[in-house]
Amino acid sequence: MFASFVFALQMLTRIQIGSPVFEERRFGRGTVFFPIIGIILGAVLYIIHFLTAGRFPDLVRGAFIFAAMVILTGGMHADGLMDSMDALFSGRDRKKKLEILKDVHVGAFGVVTLVTVYILKYALITGLCGTSRIGWLFIFPTTARWGMVYVIRFFPYLWEEGLGKAFARHTGNVEFGLATVFLGLTAAVFWSWPGFIGLLGLAFLVHLWGWGVTRTLGGVTGDIYGATAELLEVATLLCLYIIPSNI
Repeated sequence: MFASFVFALQMLTRIQIGSPVFEERRFGRGTVFFPIIGIILGAVLYIIHFLTAGRFPDLVRGAFIFAAMVILTGGMHADGLMDSMDALFSGRDRKKKLEILKDVHVGAFGVVTLVTVYILKYALITGLCGTSRIGWLFIFPTTARWGMVYVIRFFPYLWEEGLGKAFARHTGNVEFGLATVFLGLTAAVFWSWPGFIGLLGLAFLVHLWGWGVTRTLGGVTGDIYGATAELLEVATLLCLYIIPSNI
């Protein structure tokens, strides 16, 4: 299982530890650890939050935390968001949308969506920096990566090959269940029982997203996985204004 953890860490972040021999099943089962990767990201964000407290205004602290997320993930999810939005908002038929999804070039819809999402995320992070709570630093990256596991498990993968196919093939009820347990433990520590109401609402939004994408495209892809993470981070941050973390 350690190899699966390393694969997940290398896939979702720029953090590189070890060089396990690639084996599809171990790689695909790495989804179990997606929420744990979120916790690791949250720990790094907490360190930045702690070191900048009292030394910089919230606007600057928010920028540090936001930039850290982009750097730590290598902007991979942002690329998926742009490609997904270009396809979904193109107004073309399904065949053309799938061609756009495969296109390496970025269009106007993708750029506008990314800028909007990033502005929202920065503003929400900055606002939360002004509170005395720190649980949100762990909750939003963990929930977003669990959302990826949800989409991987419950919606069909479109392409015949690719790394996303390995996740789809080897993520079953056990993997999803364990990922959900890790998310639940995170919520229990940092969000207490009201947070579980928030998680149910966020899970419903993830399901609607996956259902809508599948209805439009016929399934999901690695780009959709990345878009899920970006959008769910914003949704979770918004939710944290309604149901604040308990720490």
